[in-house]
Amino acid sequence: MAAFGHRGRIGVISPTVLEVISDDFHRIAPPGVAMTGVTCHMGGWSETEYERAMVQMDASAEYLGARNVDYLVHVATPPVVSRGVG
Repeated sequence: MAAFGHRGRIGVISPTVLEVISDDFHRIAPPGVAMTGVTCHMGGWSETEYERAMVQMDASAEYLGARNVDYLVHVATPPVVSRGVG
C-alpha cells in the first residue's frame, strides 16, 4: 500500500469545520492525492470574527507547511473579500 498522499498533499485552511470539503475532495481527487486541513475556528460572520480568522492565517500556513503539504488553499472567501482590494 502506498503512503498517504504519495502523489501530492494539499493543505486547506478553512474558516469553519471541514465537514463537506473533505468528503467532496476525496470524491474527486486522483488516487494518491491527499488533503490535510485546519480551521480558523470562526464563531460567526461578524467583522470581529473575520479579523480573528485572518490573524490565524500565518500560523495555519506554517503548521500545514510543517506537515509537508505541497500546496496551500485558503477557502475563506468572506474574511478575505471583507478586507477589500489589496
